[in-house]
This record gives sequence, structure tokens and C-alpha cells, in this order.
Amino acid sequence: LMQRNFVLGYGRNPFGNYQNSGFSIGAMNKGIIKNNMIITSGNGGNGISIIGSDDIDVNNNIIVYKTGIGLYADEQDTKYPQISGNGLRVDNNTFIGLTGGTFEAIQLRTQLVTNKIRNNVLVNASGKYIVNFGNVVPANQIADSNNRKQTTTSGLFFVNQSANNFRIGSTSPLLSSGRIVSTVSLDYDGNTRP
Repeated sequence: LMQRNFVLGYGRNPFGNYQNSGFSIGAMNKGIIKNNMIITSGNGGNGISIIGSDDIDVNNNIIVYKTGIGLYADEQDTKYPQISGNGLRVDNNTFIGLTGGTFEAIQLRTQLVTNKIRNNVLVNASGKYIVNFGNVVPANQIADSNNRKQTTTSGLFFVNQSANNFRIGSTSPLLSSGRIVSTVSLDYDGNTRP
């Protein structure tokens, strides 16, 4: 369980690109990543990297990225053939791609599992929201539903985006717009979802 962490400024030197993520989950792990705020330094790295694992719930996180990927998942099936087949469940997260970034909100390199990506806010200036890297993921293995996709944060009405407060404001169209996901009953602040 990775819960209630605040990671500010991931992607700093001296680490190489993609070795400097906010969170990195290694081979053959299962678990829950929830209610975290992960904010880039703007110098590279992914918000969350999941390598050689599946059966992971990623929910209620706020991930701000620029020169890396918001969430990267690679099952590395040739190295870890015992993948369970339960996939990733990515629900009720906010992915904010800063202006000038060229990478996507979510990049998948998974062939053996079905990943559920539901009720997320995906803001990406280049319009890259959920990417099946190299077309290795069969289309039926990405369950993309009820995700809000925009190129800017305009009209989303976060509480105070300039202060990195990406909680949903009281006038936001995002409020109560998600579908019910039985495994996610609380929001980022621990309040019961409507």
C-alpha cells in the first residue's frame, strides 16, 4: 500500500531519464497506490512507473508531469511470465500534463492483461491521453471508460491550480460526474463518493 504521500520535484538530477520516477513499482508486485500527490520538477521521469507487475489499483492520485509520462506500465512478459492476468485498475485519478510536455498521460506496454482506466481526468497539451505503445496492446485489453480528456485545464475549475491544488472545485463539471467503481468508495480527501 502506497498511500498519502506527497512527492514534490521528482525527476531531479543526477538520475537518468525514466530512472527518476515519483514512484517505481518493481517486478511481481501487487497492491494499491492511492491518495498521493506526485508533482514533477520538470526535468524528466515518470509520475508512476510499474514494471513487470499487474493486479495493482491506482486511484485517487494527483499526478502532475511534463517531460515524462504520468503513468507508465510494462508487464515485461518475457521476463515475468507469471503475471496474474488481473491487470491494472486506474480509477479516479487526475493527470495534469504541463504545457510544453510531449509525453502522454498513460502509456501501456501490456499484452497479457486487460487494464481498466475509468473516471480519470487526463489533461495533455499534445492530446496524448492513453497510448498503446508500439501497438502491442490489443484494443480489447484497454477498458477506457468515462475519462475526461482535455488539452488544457480550462473550465475544469480546480481549487487553486497555481498552488498545485488540483482538488475539484465546487463549480467544476467534474463534480459527481464519475461512474460508480465499487472498489473506490472514498475520494482523495477521504470523503464518501456520491
